[in-house]
Amino acid sequence: MQKIMIIDDDPGLQDAIGLGFNAGQYNVTTFGDANIIMAAVDIPDLIVLDKQLSGIDGTAVCRYLKSSDYQIA
Repeated sequence: MQKIMIIDDDPGLQDAIGLGFNAGQYNVTTFGDANIIMAAVDIPDLIVLDKQLSGIDGTAVCRYLKSSDYQIA
């Protein structure tokens, strides 16, 4: 089962986006803080990321992922 990580500081948007993927064919997890991706051991197949998060923003997360050993498609 493919893994999708939704990172958004708005719980309503987390739920709305998650509903679109939760048809039983994806394992969806939601988080309100982008720092979770820095500590993630098991990187998901898809990350849906809010660009304007409080704390570390989505652009910084993208830079981090690009500079790491994770495969970015």
